[in-house]
Amino acid sequence: MVLSTKDQIKELVLYQKPDSLEYRDGQLETVVDILYGFLVEKYKYVILDAPTGTGKSIIAKSVSDVLNSMFWEQEHSSLFLTKTINLQHQYTNDFKDMKLLMSSSNYDCFNEKSPVLAIDSIHQGCVYNKSSGNCLYNKARDEFEESNTKILNYSFFFTGLFKYNNSDTLICDEAHNLEESIIDFSTIQIELEELKVLCKFHGIDITVNHEDDITFNIIEQLLKLYDIIAKFYTEKIQHINSAVKSGIEVQGKKLNLETLSSKLADYESRLGSAISILKLLYLVHSSGSLDNWVTTIESPKDGGDFLRIKSIFIDAKLNDLIFERPKRVLLMSATSNRVKESLKLTDKECKVLSTEYLYDLDNRKIFSVAGTSKLNYSTKEKVIPEYIDICDKIIGMYDDKANILVHSSSYWLSEEILKASKLKDRIVIPKSSEEIMELEENLKPDSGKIIVSPAMLEGVNLPGGIVKCQIIFKLPYASLGDAWVKLKTDRDEGWYKANTLFRVIQASGRIIRGPSDKGEMFILDSSFNYLINNTKKYTPNWWYETIKSLDKSIISGS
Repeated sequence: MVLSTKDQIKELVLYQKPDSLEYRDGQLETVVDILYGFLVEKYKYVILDAPTGTGKSIIAKSVSDVLNSMFWEQEHSSLFLTKTINLQHQYTNDFKDMKLLMSSSNYDCFNEKSPVLAIDSIHQGCVYNKSSGNCLYNKARDEFEESNTKILNYSFFFTGLFKYNNSDTLICDEAHNLEESIIDFSTIQIELEELKVLCKFHGIDITVNHEDDITFNIIEQLLKLYDIIAKFYTEKIQHINSAVKSGIEVQGKKLNLETLSSKLADYESRLGSAISILKLLYLVHSSGSLDNWVTTIESPKDGGDFLRIKSIFIDAKLNDLIFERPKRVLLMSATSNRVKESLKLTDKECKVLSTEYLYDLDNRKIFSVAGTSKLNYSTKEKVIPEYIDICDKIIGMYDDKANILVHSSSYWLSEEILKASKLKDRIVIPKSSEEIMELEENLKPDSGKIIVSPAMLEGVNLPGGIVKCQIIFKLPYASLGDAWVKLKTDRDEGWYKANTLFRVIQASGRIIRGPSDKGEMFILDSSFNYLINNTKKYTPNWWYETIKSLDKSIISGS
């Protein structure tokens, strides 16, 4: 089928549209523009910069359906990627033909008698997975592989890059997180105590006690070590498999399938970890120097010291591995201003589509609270109580039954708010993605809940006035105490402030998901005006127009 005009593409889109779907203003036109960019203008990349709540998931699914239909003889498939679990489930709830695959630890295995709870390694050596229908992971994997419309999260996709990067069209939602997700995937972490044990066992001398010890020569030694480890566990696995096939004894003991299954799973897990580190070490080594890599010794409070090797910019070879295979790549976000820059895309290969906010901006007012004190590490003991008092007064402006969402910047700050707030009886603090998802699905209007969380800035859907107001307690700046953040800030102009701005913009869309939704947002952090004034080139006009200044004296009534 040859399409040459937008009218022809529009006709095909409407033909493919399910009867139950009604496009909102601008959605159909955007679908047509994207397909025109791919099919007629021959762009490989299309970036869709669209405001929060404009229905990007429906737009992307329509694009996928048309491409799958047009190229069905070539068995065309589309793979959707998101960062958050919540958004994955929004997709699969809305589109029943979309198949989701998660890591095996999210599924249980069953035998004829009882369920065996899943752990990270159980499926690789599971004695039940050959029984049809007994392994839920195998079932989900088979359905995923057979589907032409699939969805994964970024982390799982990158971990299985060579296995899952085989779709014709790649659709990246939450694309403003793509750079961070790729860099996180390519980050190497090696526990120092474990490194010492491995070096001693395999006879390799590697000394790493301080950041200064980490040289390019150390990278070469680590490559040698993990190559030896990979070969060691490969031989162990081969020995067990051959023993099972021949029925011979292993180390003088009769075969016990359950014990062997556990041992095999352990060896396969260790081999998988070694190969993952080995591949990333090759990536670092192939760059020829450590100029693009930050090497640190980290000392977490809840664990042992570890070596971290993390890239400042996306490694060019890894970028090619990700994007060479798909014929088309759709990148979507409400804050996509830096996506093209971070992926180093050219005008020749990339088309950028921007859509305006089509609904009433008065429905999504943002108030920058003026006159608040500066909140940082040195002032927190004095200023946090001031902010909590203002927060309580803002909430008091609404009915006691109204649901309110407070974005804290950490769980520690969430607990401080809970301890000092006069409204503590209404406060809930969800502390896991499962708790957030349950709250999102079960929250009722007029429940009177005050939800306080640092983890609901994006990927959360609270439409229809379920939440009346949200409050940014403290801006979500990345910590400059982290060596990587500090060097990234120094080397990548604009990244630090833009990263913070994008998270605030994403947060503003949690309670405004459609044309009739209404909600207000208050920003308490006194540094917000500085942020806005220094990120104007990244700030969408429609969002900037919603910001109003509100003096704290008006809130407090003084």
